[in-house]
Amino acid sequence: MLKIIRYPHPILRRKADPVKEIDESTLNLAREMAETMYAAPGIGLAAPQVGFPLRLIVVDVSYTEGKPDLKILLNPEIVYKEGEIISEEGCLSIPGIKSLVPRASKVIVKGLDLKGDPLEIEASGLLAICFQHEIDHLEGILFIDYLSPLKRSLIERKLRKKSKEE
Repeated sequence: MLKIIRYPHPILRRKADPVKEIDESTLNLAREMAETMYAAPGIGLAAPQVGFPLRLIVVDVSYTEGKPDLKILLNPEIVYKEGEIISEEGCLSIPGIKSLVPRASKVIVKGLDLKGDPLEIEASGLLAICFQHEIDHLEGILFIDYLSPLKRSLIERKLRKKSKEE
């Protein structure tokens, strides 16, 4: 199990580096990220959230319904967006905070699988939201960045106070 990095750690604001080589350490990281995500429990996790500034995400929005469908993407990017959906989001790196966030209702994501083969996934609803959230992490963007400046500053103040108490 990996330790989930919490806000305001600076790695969460850093743009992640591309995965250049798929080796044993990449495969182990992907496996450990999936185990960490399931144990948290969460539906998505990006490598920077566990201390690795790499463009690697794991996503599974179906396991809570008893139908695991783990998706692991290396160097993912959103190549198409359409529509808008506003839903409540939370984040494993910002525990205890949830807020309504606008996202595209449908996306197409491209990346590589663990064998290095190209992958393209069309997603809508919760899966589309999850992909956008996790890919944002790779850019150093957090869901709180979509909130009004006032709401964001109140949340940031609360989180800083909480991190000093821990």
